[in-house]
Amino acid sequence: MVLEIPFLKEISVKYKLRYVEVNFIFCQLLALAFSYFFRWVLHPRRTSATTRHLAQIIVGTIVAFIAFGWSGLIHMLLDASICYIMMLTISPTIVQRYVFVVSMVYMSGVHLYHQLQNFGVFNLDYIGPLMMLTMKLGSLGYSIHDGMTKDEEQLNDIQKKMLTKQVPTPIEFYSYIFCMSGILAGPVCFFTEYIHFIEGSNFRKVIRDEKGEITVIYDDPSSKVRVVFFSYYL
Repeated sequence: MVLEIPFLKEISVKYKLRYVEVNFIFCQLLALAFSYFFRWVLHPRRTSATTRHLAQIIVGTIVAFIAFGWSGLIHMLLDASICYIMMLTISPTIVQRYVFVVSMVYMSGVHLYHQLQNFGVFNLDYIGPLMMLTMKLGSLGYSIHDGMTKDEEQLNDIQKKMLTKQVPTPIEFYSYIFCMSGILAGPVCFFTEYIHFIEGSNFRKVIRDEKGEITVIYDDPSSKVRVVFFSYYL
């Protein structure tokens, strides 16, 4: 059951739109607003990675609840937690197979259940986020497998770049799962890319002057350029 917010309900009635669609757009705008807060207030130059992780978990969980209700949030949490326990307990030589199969079966089971229960009814539910969650869990399982069981000579360039040397901590894992920028409609990124984003290491530059003093700067890309670029092509 999706949480109904009074002013969103009024908008849906006034403009004869389905509430789930109005609610989804509201959540997307909320995610966009948070992205600016996350960039300027919780910037890595003034905020620790742990704080940024916690912010993603808290806000991502709230938005998932608003968009998909308790059922959607619980399914996402349960699917992710089962796979995380497997990552912690199963050998990295085979864990990627178990994670992929379990996440795929879980998502498929929920999808088939909704098809049978709501046949012929178009519903904007949490199947989309579960599909993206399956991609996240599968890619992380294989990244752990590559990083913990293979030599670099056995890997291609993408595998070398995206490998993970150890199982993520709980706060890193759930931050990746509930990341605000992709929880509703994607896009999906690799875990390694996400950690670089949280730590700011992908934009961090170390400069040494003539006196040998070291200065760390962050060469942040322009958000306006990216928004205009993707708006044009989408």
